[in-house]
Amino acid sequence: IIQYEMLIFDRWGDLVFETNDYNKQWDGKANKGTKMAQRDVYVYKIKVTDIHQIDHFYSGTVTLVQ
Repeated sequence: IIQYEMLIFDRWGDLVFETNDYNKQWDGKANKGTKMAQRDVYVYKIKVTDIHQIDHFYSGTVTLVQ
């Protein structure tokens, strides 16, 4: 992997979390990490570029329970 991007959105399409670091995971916080996001279903989108410059896209949902 030479490039990585992960985005997490709430049900209204607002960006909740973003990272370009493969080792940085979402900790369930919103508002730039100031408080825990509410219990809900969130959409993730991941874009990975491999060593052959081919982009791979992944998306799905994650459910946050507290």
